[in-house]
Amino acid sequence: MSEPPRNSQPSSPHGQVEPDEGLSARPVVVVDGDHLTRWSISRYLERSCPVASADSLARARHKLDQRPAAVVIGDVLPDGNPDEIINEIHVRFPGVTIVKLTSQVADRSEPPVPHVAILEKPFLLHRLGELLGINPAVSPLSYTSVGTTKGAHH
Repeated sequence: MSEPPRNSQPSSPHGQVEPDEGLSARPVVVVDGDHLTRWSISRYLERSCPVASADSLARARHKLDQRPAAVVIGDVLPDGNPDEIINEIHVRFPGVTIVKLTSQVADRSEPPVPHVAILEKPFLLHRLGELLGINPAVSPLSYTSVGTTKGAHH
């Protein structure tokens, strides 16, 4: 029996994001230099799908060999700019949904990048779930704020 089609997908400030149909079987790769951010996001998503996490671009490249359904990537990484790996993901896995976490206010004048949603920190975990098209069981964790306010740390 096939899964019923999804009625509507949430949109981001930078356009519509349509999650891959394999989200429940393939991992979401969470990449962020901050341990607490990675842990919070991973714990939340694990209730709905497999999760692989990485704390650097180098480790993220290894995790991408698992053919991710989606990638959540932070803006602070110890070994480079997250835009580098976003471009690599587009080449290796066209159509994979990417959610880029940022402490900077998004520039709404830039054209949207297909399959990339921008989520400004701090954010509620349930908003990330909406962008990925998943809805882990509602719990107090769903309304946990993740990230820091602009300028709180570098």
